[in-house]
Amino acid sequence: MYAAFTNQMLTITVESERAKLSQHPENARKKWGSRVKFRKKPVVIEAFCVGLHKEPEWFLSRKDWVAQNHDHHTSYQIRTLEGDMTANFGDWIIKGVNDEIYPCKSDIFEKTYEDAE
Repeated sequence: MYAAFTNQMLTITVESERAKLSQHPENARKKWGSRVKFRKKPVVIEAFCVGLHKEPEWFLSRKDWVAQNHDHHTSYQIRTLEGDMTANFGDWIIKGVNDEIYPCKSDIFEKTYEDAE
């Protein structure tokens, strides 16, 4: 049993080292060179506007946010990879390509996204 556990630990360590290597800045340099301008890939995301749209099921079924009720509206405290963030009235809440959610100010949303339907 000890040998199997040791082999499993070795495999996990090797895989995590491979993951670290694939994220190394030198690998990005090899792939992208010295370029500095990039365009976002055309991906379709799901989003809703706080106070304008009803919360969709993909949002309501999650456990990484808390509603905060105010006099005339609700805001949301969202746990993101960058820490806790607040989505206020008029902000958009986006479900990203890795199923993460995060708030986005309306002006940034309008500059970045367009209707996909």
